[in-house]
Amino acid sequence: MRQLGEKRCHPFEIPRHLLAVTACRGADVDEFFPERGESLLAARRLCAGCTVREECLEFALAQGIGCGVWGGVSERERRGIRGRSAPRCKRCRVAMPG
Repeated sequence: MRQLGEKRCHPFEIPRHLLAVTACRGADVDEFFPERGESLLAARRLCAGCTVREECLEFALAQGIGCGVWGGVSERERRGIRGRSAPRCKRCRVAMPG
């Protein structure tokens, strides 16, 4: 069983203050990184009761993490959120000041 942060899309460091209180701490990380066509339900259920759900989602959005379920939100859903947020540079995708 992999630990959070050991992901196949790209490495990232999850802030310790989030890890200390997440509902997913100790859960099977594969539930949060399902293969195409697999259910997201188990991850969403854990996220639904998490006290840092919003912070987790904000972290994934800020880091540009394009894989897995973060804050109960899928990869596809995060792409939609990013598309509605601050305009981004078309070349490097960094958020531009409003």
